[in-house]
Amino acid sequence: MAALMLLQSVAQRQALPPESQAFELDDRSPTHDFGQGPQPYVLIELPPYREPYEVRLWSEPKAKGYQSVDQHTRIVPRIFTLKSDFSVARSYSGSQLRDRNGSPEKTVFMNPKNQDERFILVYGDKNAPPAELQRSEGKTVFVGTGFFMDGSDNRYTLHPFDKGTLHMEARGLTPPAK
Repeated sequence: MAALMLLQSVAQRQALPPESQAFELDDRSPTHDFGQGPQPYVLIELPPYREPYEVRLWSEPKAKGYQSVDQHTRIVPRIFTLKSDFSVARSYSGSQLRDRNGSPEKTVFMNPKNQDERFILVYGDKNAPPAELQRSEGKTVFVGTGFFMDGSDNRYTLHPFDKGTLHMEARGLTPPAK
């Protein structure tokens, strides 16, 4: 993907956080044209490979989404692992992510065969299909003569968007010796 090679000289990079961290992809984020117009992204520099570890990424749905107050949105991450020259080593699209109750999630495993991968690039896929989410909520209320039970079922359509909250956590990394 030639567009990613252009990132090499201009990309704003962050080190892989040792703890779980939320990244806001919004109007203050760096942007790049990945073929769907300028989009916010996060570029994470991976530590030098010493041992197997994993990087878990997920996003959360937004009620009253970014596009309008009555629309629900979510980031469907496009994930790329890049070599030091910014060539693509691996890529993951929406169909390769687990859906955890409306929250797309992917665990990227770093093993000896992946030790030349130096970056993880993530942005939201605006062309991903919408997802349906159903939530049920029950309520129990005590009234003078006993308990009253009520509930509701709500169905939401989660529209893909390139802005929102992206979470990332590394597991299995030994902190460097001081």
